[in-house]
Amino acid sequence: MDRRVIDQCIKSGSDPQKPHSLEFVLRGSSAGLEQLQSILLGRGYTLVAFTPTEEVLTMAKSTTLDLESIFSESLFLDSETKRLGLEYDGWGCLAVS
Repeated sequence: MDRRVIDQCIKSGSDPQKPHSLEFVLRGSSAGLEQLQSILLGRGYTLVAFTPTEEVLTMAKSTTLDLESIFSESLFLDSETKRLGLEYDGWGCLAVS
């Protein structure tokens, strides 16, 4: 999935060497999302939106479109969401030229 999103960003005109704000979407219980939010803030993420009633958390991290680093973050998020009983829904970003 990460490769597909990166390829789509590049096709949309993104310069993969420039920093992009990647937005990661996570779903689940409010308590679990609050725990994950705290963990991610410690890893350099910023809060985009937290909607407890809809049980959705969106966090952003600035990085280039480097497959290895993004894949590493996806693996981390997949592991943490499973540990906390949450769901990692994926990520996206706007084109940066």
